[in-house]
Amino acid sequence: MMKPASKQILYVPSPVSRDLPFEAELPALHPRWQIAVTRSANEALNLVQKTAFDVVIAHDALPDLDGFRLLDSIQQNHPNIHRFLVADLADPKTAVKTAGIAHQCLPAPLDSATLRTSLERIFNLNIWLSNPNVRSLLGRMPVVPSPPDLYFTIVRALSDPESNLDEVSGRASQDPAMSGKLLQLANSAALGLRHKVVNVEEAIGYLGLETTRSLVLLAHTFTYCKTDRGAGLNIDRLWKHSVNTGGFARRLAREEGTSREMADEAFLAGLLHDIGLLLFAVNLPREYNEVVARTRASGIPLWQAEFDHFGANHAELGAELMAIWNLPLNVIEALALHHHPSKLISSAFGPLAAVHAADAFEQELARSNDHPEASTIDLNYLADVGLAHRLENWRAACREELNSEAS
Repeated sequence: MMKPASKQILYVPSPVSRDLPFEAELPALHPRWQIAVTRSANEALNLVQKTAFDVVIAHDALPDLDGFRLLDSIQQNHPNIHRFLVADLADPKTAVKTAGIAHQCLPAPLDSATLRTSLERIFNLNIWLSNPNVRSLLGRMPVVPSPPDLYFTIVRALSDPESNLDEVSGRASQDPAMSGKLLQLANSAALGLRHKVVNVEEAIGYLGLETTRSLVLLAHTFTYCKTDRGAGLNIDRLWKHSVNTGGFARRLAREEGTSREMADEAFLAGLLHDIGLLLFAVNLPREYNEVVARTRASGIPLWQAEFDHFGANHAELGAELMAIWNLPLNVIEALALHHHPSKLISSAFGPLAAVHAADAFEQELARSNDHPEASTIDLNYLADVGLAHRLENWRAACREELNSEAS
């Protein structure tokens, strides 16, 4: 059996870094990790031209070019490289600034345990999310879209001094892209949390309202989505489908008596499950319009038409982005496999089963033809995991959930 290939890592510390004891530990961090060290951004840029690095880790303060601009240049020219920023994120402006250019933020001073854990997670996800086309495709997509009306609603709520945490989190929870960005920051290693944050209220509680406000105001450059850029998609319908699927998935988790954490994960996964559609539509509108037209004309599944054209589908694309943002594995699995749940070897109910069923029920109960794909429930999968007998109970629960929202 061939040995796994070595991972190439470039570390760019600040000249005034307090990480010198840690740097001495780098060669022994992992037997298959090759770690190069340079203290200059320009030298780092030269090195990435010559070596196929898997990861670049840069401090925010460098002598010739700050770490933000270094990673921004790497994002533009080498989108396949994972980007880590080492910084003190006590300043909300710094925390918000990193959200756009770094896959993950690491606390300064850096320690070997934190770095090893973060790198192992990235490399393990690369094995699990095995389609090599996905990351290259994501590198072509700087915009993470968000429905415009809801964006401005959130901004107004955060600008109102009378708003409280419940109001803000309730509004933010209705937006797939904004929820993802808030949870990305809340789950950053820089915050040193001992558990995954899986709901928006908790994320805002950790981030603080001021940081949340700043993030929302910045994120419109990523999330502002005009309907005429929707590549044949009804953006409002897609947003409604995402919100309903999240609510249905949470309701199904509660029907199965799961923990509150799993119900929150099911809601989050349902909310974000089609974020890959938005990424395609806003970033590659001309190409994606052709894909949507093809699936409507031929009747082939949208995910198949996407794969035929791009070499990856929206489920894989959304899962890759959420993996980079450090969301819980259950959520990533549900996004990646919501059209193919049988690929996950599990006999237990979880967010994947909830989202797979909720996605199909939402399209059935909404009675709308504005969504480009027709999701169907994999009855063989439900039988294999011992849940087929729950199908009608779930459908009734989703119908009740939809009626309660409408009343």
